[in-house]
Amino acid sequence: MLEEQKKENKKFLLVGLGNPGEKYKNTPHNIGREAVVYFAQKNNFPEFVIDKKSNSLKSIGEVSGSQTVLVLPQTFMNLSGLSVDTVISYGNMEIESLVVLHDDIDLPKGQIRLSLGRGSGGHKGVKSIIDSLNTVGFLRLRIGVCPQTKPSESSDFVLSVQKVEEETLFKISEVLDGLIKFGLEKTMNKYN
Repeated sequence: MLEEQKKENKKFLLVGLGNPGEKYKNTPHNIGREAVVYFAQKNNFPEFVIDKKSNSLKSIGEVSGSQTVLVLPQTFMNLSGLSVDTVISYGNMEIESLVVLHDDIDLPKGQIRLSLGRGSGGHKGVKSIIDSLNTVGFLRLRIGVCPQTKPSESSDFVLSVQKVEEETLFKISEVLDGLIKFGLEKTMNKYN
């Protein structure tokens, strides 16, 4: 009974990393951001509104009985931690509720991995969050963007225009639904 009550009161904070502005739309570096927008549409969340305090776009809804806060930092990628830290501090959220969605150049395109308590892996947006929160104790949903041949200059590649496949966005949304409904262990077993 207590476990059911704990599950009911669980909150989730889903943060989609990317750069704001039309210039960066449809780039591999923005796949985390696009995935959160897709998840919002699929689950009928209200429109995103600007939260000036955290310099982010936010939408709050409910998924499988859990309050779910969606955040799109309006800072550039390398300063994402500033927005996330403010959302957690002022929104009375737990770091354990945080799920950061981001691109991963080391994973093949379309592959998805959930990981907990890992370093940044060279991702500057994730590094900013780790530095701001002073912990690696949050969940990351890493989304593979690497083509068959790894680009020699990854910074140019992740900022090039590459449309995200609907199938990938749908799969990410399924993973997030599973995570909220069934928890980390079951979801990792199914999708990792």
